[in-house]
Parts: sequence; C-alpha cells; structure tokens
Amino acid sequence: MSIERKIRWVLLAVSLTSPASSQAAQVTVDDLMRLSSVSDVRISPDGNQVAYVVSTPSLETASHEAVLYRIPAAGGTSLRLTYNTRIFNKPLPSPWLRWSPDGSLLSFVAYVGDVPQVMAMYPTGGEPWVLTSVKEGVTRFEWSPDGKQIALIALDPPPPEDEERKRNKSFVIHVDKNKRPPRLWVQAIPGGAPRAISPAEETVVDFHWAPDGKSLVFAGSNETGFQAPYNSGVYTISISGGEPRAIVRRPGTNRMPQYSPDGRSIAFISSGGKPGMINAQDLYVVAADGTSGAPPPGYQHGQRIPMLVYCHGGPIGGYTYGIFPQFAHIPGQVDPYPVEAMASAGMAILFPMPRGGSGYGIAGFRAIINRWGEDDYKDIMAGVNAMIAQGIADPDRLGVMGASYGGYMTDWIVTQTARFKAASTAASVSDLINLYYFWEDAASLIQHSAITHVQNVSTPLLIQHGENDNRVPLSEAQEFYKALKTLNKTVEFDVYPRGGHVNFEPPLEREYMLRNLEWFKRWLKPDSNSR
Repeated sequence: MSIERKIRWVLLAVSLTSPASSQAAQVTVDDLMRLSSVSDVRISPDGNQVAYVVSTPSLETASHEAVLYRIPAAGGTSLRLTYNTRIFNKPLPSPWLRWSPDGSLLSFVAYVGDVPQVMAMYPTGGEPWVLTSVKEGVTRFEWSPDGKQIALIALDPPPPEDEERKRNKSFVIHVDKNKRPPRLWVQAIPGGAPRAISPAEETVVDFHWAPDGKSLVFAGSNETGFQAPYNSGVYTISISGGEPRAIVRRPGTNRMPQYSPDGRSIAFISSGGKPGMINAQDLYVVAADGTSGAPPPGYQHGQRIPMLVYCHGGPIGGYTYGIFPQFAHIPGQVDPYPVEAMASAGMAILFPMPRGGSGYGIAGFRAIINRWGEDDYKDIMAGVNAMIAQGIADPDRLGVMGASYGGYMTDWIVTQTARFKAASTAASVSDLINLYYFWEDAASLIQHSAITHVQNVSTPLLIQHGENDNRVPLSEAQEFYKALKTLNKTVEFDVYPRGGHVNFEPPLEREYMLRNLEWFKRWLKPDSNSR
C-alpha cells in the first residue's frame, strides 16, 4: 500500500474518532466505496522485494479492479507494474501471484480476451506476456522447483459436438452428465503445451510440487463443484502421470497439501475424518510415503513390523510434531520414551489421540470424567486395529507405553487385553481410590482402577517411578508391583532417586530412555525377520 493510501486510512480513522470538532465530516457510503485493499502479497525468493496487488472497486466497470505493484522489502517507493493488463477478478481479484524460483519473473493470472490465463513479466517492469493458452482458462498454477515447468488446474477441452451445439445455440446443460472435472496439468516453460497427468474422473481441488520436482501432491475428490473440497483425499502423482497413490483417504475434508522442504512430510488441512461441511478443520501432517507416526528407516510398504503404542498424558494432553512429541514446550530429554531411537531400531510408533485429550474441545475433555478406560481405551485399540489392517503392525509384536495418565492407560490396557507382548508404565495411576475421595463414587473408582483387574495381566510390564513424585505418589507403583509379584506375573520395577513426576537430571533422563529402548527390543525383537 502506498504512503498516500496509508495517509488516507489514517485521516479516515481520525475523522471517525477525533472529538476536536462537532462538525467533523461524517463517513458516507461513497467514502467506503473509495477504499482500496491488498488482495495478494508475495516476497521474492531472495527476500529483497515484495510484489503485491491492490484492489479498488470501480462503479464504472462494475468490478474490483486490480493493479500489480512492487516495493523493496526494506521500504521505499512502490513501482506500479500493470496498466492495461486486466488481472483476473471474477468475482473478486484472484491474481494467484507467484515469483519464478530464481526470482527473474513475476507471474499471475490475468485475462486474455475474456479467458483467464497465466502471464509473466519482469519485476523491473514492461509488458507481460502469456504463458498458457488453455481454452477455458486457468485460475491456479505453481512453478516447478527448477523453474522449467508449471503445474496448473484446468478442465479438459469440451468435445467437438458441444462446441457445435454452442455455435448453433442448441447447447443444453444436462445436470450431472458429461462432467469435465478440473484436472492437474503440467506444461514446460517456455513454449510447451499442457498435458494432463491426473485421472479424467477426479476433481483436483489444489496441489503442490514435491521439492525434487518429480511428482506433485494434490487434493482430489470424486465429487464436482461446491461439494468437492468437503469429500476429498490427498494423493501423490508422478509428473509423467499414471495412477495416483493415496496418502490420506478418509471421509470429510482433506485438502491444501504442502510438502515439507525435505520432502519427507506432507501438511494438509483436514476435518479429521468427519464428513460434511460444518466441521472444525485443523492442520495435520503425514509422512509423504503415506505412513504415520515415526516410519523406521528402510521400511517397505506392506511390511509388518513391531509397533509401540505411546499413550499420552493428561488426560487432556496430546502430541506435537517434534523430536520429543509430548514435551515440545520444555527440554526434550524429559520424555522417557525415545521414539526416534525406537523407530531406528525397527519399531513403528503409533501416537493415538483418544477422546478426552487435545483436539476434542471442552466437551471432549469432559467426555471421560468418571469413565477413564472406556471410550479412550476403545479409541486407542481402534488405532491399533487400523495399523494392523493397513499391514504395518505385526499383531504378534505389539507394545504399549505411557507416563502419568498415559501410565494409567498402560496399566489399564494390560488388564483388559493380552494382545500386547510388552508394556512400560511410568508415573502411573493404578488405584484411583488412593487419589480421590472414596465417598464421591467408590464403586466407579474401584471399577476403573487397574489394580481391581490385576489378575488379568499376562503382559510383561516395566514400572518406572520417581521417588519424589508429588503428583502421583510412589505408593501407586508400589501397590501395583506388589500385586503383580504376588500373582507371579512378569514385572520389573525401577525407582528413580530424586525424580519427581518428570525426571530432569540428564544422567537419569538418559538411563530412563535407554531402559525403555532395551525393554522393548528385548520383548518385541525388532531385529527378527519382519513379515
């Protein structure tokens, strides 16, 4: 926005708020119709320049007219770049402004006749030129990482008979027939012709180049029109075409995929498997090969390997994407479970987010009050079943681990099922009566305590606890250990001197992590032949 326009905004604000004069000018509708706005901004690859588009309503043309400018990132005088070029503005300016990867060109969507096409120009000025000539136009495009191609979304050309009917005025729109959904195309720059790479029956909603330029990720749908984004999946496809590979295929919205700079992950917006338009949408990340969680190095799709289920704390806790996924807000080494080392040792890691934890809102937090071990347990086991169904987890080599509420869930899980071959519990609650007032609901507290069902345990269990844990007393671990020993169960118990609910001494942190890594390697045998 130019200095002149900034001053105009300031003067308008002063006229609205200044008490100096009772005769201050009133704001009129015409004043509002004179306001301009910035509709697109892009920083150059070297970070030195900013290109932006300013939209101004025009009563004469009955449209929002858009003009392209460039200004130094450090500030200074803006340079107007477009004069006679009509930037795409139906119904509002949507220039889809992009710099070429080397910063030598500015590109955007503008009208060629009455059809939007991709145009390019030098950032120093001059007349723009046309890059595409798609019959029914282009509204979205992206440069390949090497700047030698662009990918774009466009319709297939209409069949000749439709063109003939339009010429003789007999063309009729037959609803839900003869669909031509938007497809993904690739075109060489300069001078190439676009070629479609996505299936003809698949609506492409949006897309992104892989960092190596050999493939693209796109959101696709078998719906058309308005409904397409709300019933979409995430797919990857080679630039030479072929069958797309499904990365995320579940109900609801799964769109706006973006590769991480290293190409190993894909971020996308999703309704989390919930269908329909009215849903909360969040940011998700998935491995670019379609696996989730931590994939061991060298893992081959379809190979069954040992899997560890990491139950988070809280219960209103959750996971983030980082080296230490549960404790990103404090020094990472306090996490007792070295998931990256476990993955490197050949084990898959599942990070379930069951009801009662983050992502479900206040109502979701409260859904498990007096119900620990019910819906949350079902959700965790549903995740386990899904990983087995996908051919990732070896059902004969499953492990489970967790601390605090995650420790409660680990204790509870091994009393409810014999499916796990090893478990590790830390800072865990095994007897709810000892933590709550028994007169509140003694029967429920007893029923939801792992100690009540301890005779069902057949899973080898490692118990870890800090001797100075003031949140979950050491007595919780001692009671569960003694019961298991009395019943001749396989159990080991480590007490960490000076440790609290979380360990903060680096030697003990290291020992904690090593102990868990070796425990699961011992029982799940990740070095043995995977199936």
